[in-house]
Amino acid sequence: MSEIDTFQQHVSVKQTEGTANRYASAIRRYRDWLDERGVEFGDANQDDVESHLLDLADEDYAKGSLKIARAGIAKFYDEMYDYNPVEDVSIGSWTAVKKGSKKSQSLRDDVHYLTPDEVQQLVDNVHSPPKLRNELIIKMLFQTGMRRGELCKVKLHDVNREERSIRIHADKTHSNRTVYYQPSLSTPLNIWIDAERNGVLTADDSPHLFPTQKAEHIKPNSVSRIVREAAEEAGIQEVMYHDKGGRPKRKITGHTLRHSFAVAALKNGMDVRTLQKLMGHADIETTQMYLDLADDDVKTKARQFGPSLES
Repeated sequence: MSEIDTFQQHVSVKQTEGTANRYASAIRRYRDWLDERGVEFGDANQDDVESHLLDLADEDYAKGSLKIARAGIAKFYDEMYDYNPVEDVSIGSWTAVKKGSKKSQSLRDDVHYLTPDEVQQLVDNVHSPPKLRNELIIKMLFQTGMRRGELCKVKLHDVNREERSIRIHADKTHSNRTVYYQPSLSTPLNIWIDAERNGVLTADDSPHLFPTQKAEHIKPNSVSRIVREAAEEAGIQEVMYHDKGGRPKRKITGHTLRHSFAVAALKNGMDVRTLQKLMGHADIETTQMYLDLADDDVKTKARQFGPSLES
């Protein structure tokens, strides 16, 4: 029995089955987040927990879901470990993240995006097999703005190749929606579905678009690794800083492609309401965060191409 299963069993003795299930789901999401950073449960600290919860807020998880995540992580450490890195983490005022607070500004400052040329550099520098699948994952994240977890759970029947659309099914915190991809994605996607996917060991038993040799679908930490390795190979990766545990905070991650989609869409003239629907944001203020980033391009072009008079 896994550590999380043991925890879930312990919780179900004193609390409802629904609460135990929600806590276990929160811990699995937290575990995947730690895995992406190479951190074990027992090595995580308060900064890790707060960063994880802020990432959930950045992905538009509701305040109630953040509270469940915090409570689940706190209970997990109480039950399974001799210390509690959650004790001083408060989300009581985190609704202010949506209202221009210092934390909101901090989130905006921490949002990094790539230009289309830089995304192409990622695609050109994918070497890990299966190469076509990994190229397709990068292109699909950039062209649709999907979250990593959403991409991992896409099933074959969610893909409408005639409409060039993909149906995203909601979890408890997001709404069902449809995203769209460009004609340039059709050929590699068709080759993957009709040919190369069939060579994956689990393909016959998996309904998912991206099965792996060992599981019915790829995991978010694997998606992040594909992007991170391509960025390093392309020479465009940066380590912005190290946390208190000495772990590097990298500029380009799997989530960077979602930010890149949003900024590129706004620069190409998409209105904020449409972008909100495509990204699955419950609150339009979350989407409006990207306007400041898109405006940087306006300033540059105005200074470069704006008319002037000789003095």
